Amino acid sequence: ARMSKAAAEEQAAVLNAAAGDNGEAMQRLEAALRASAAEAQAGALAAAAATAHNDKAEAIAHIQERLAEDQVAALTEAAAAADDDKAQTIALLQAQFEQDK
Repeated sequence: ARMSKAAAEEQAAVLNAAAGDNGEAMQRLEAALRASAAEAQAGALAAAAATAHNDKAEAIAHIQERLAEDQVAALTEAAAAADDDKAQTIALLQAQFEQDK
């Protein structure tokens, strides 16, 4: 059975409206997906920034620990050198005292 021209036009109008609604729905879906992707990206960037901050804090702590170890080693060496100098000075003074007798 053939459709009347008016019925065909009405059906075409319904299809166009549905297509328009689908277009709007697709635009809303696309906007929602973009927003979701932006949120995910922002979350990933925040996580990366937090990780970088933690890594930086760990690196600073490690460097401070290393500097403290180096400082202790340097002070230990300086104390040992002072002990050596003291021993040499005492030996020289004793030798000079023996000569002066």
